[in-house]
Amino acid sequence: SLDRLSPIPISEQLRAQLRLLVVTGRLRPGAALPTIKQLAAKLEVTPNTVSEVYGSLESEGYLSGHKRGGTRVAAQPPALGPHEALA
Repeated sequence: SLDRLSPIPISEQLRAQLRLLVVTGRLRPGAALPTIKQLAAKLEVTPNTVSEVYGSLESEGYLSGHKRGGTRVAAQPPALGPHEALA
C-alpha cells in the first residue's frame, strides 16, 4: 500500500516495499512480478513510476528483466544493509 499523504515520494515507497518483499523472501527468487501496466493500474500510479522502480531495482540486483518473461526476482538478490534492516 502507498501513503499518498507521506512526504516520501510514491516511487521511493514502492521501491522500499518491493525490496523488502524480496529480501524477506515473500517474493522468492525467480518469482514473476506484475507487468508495469498491471501494477500501475492496481496502485493507481503512472506506468513511468513503476518502470523507474523496476529499472532501479534491476540495476541494484534485486530484479531481472526478461524480454519475453517479464520482470522477475533475481536469482541471488542482495541483502538489506545494516541501516536498512534496522528501519
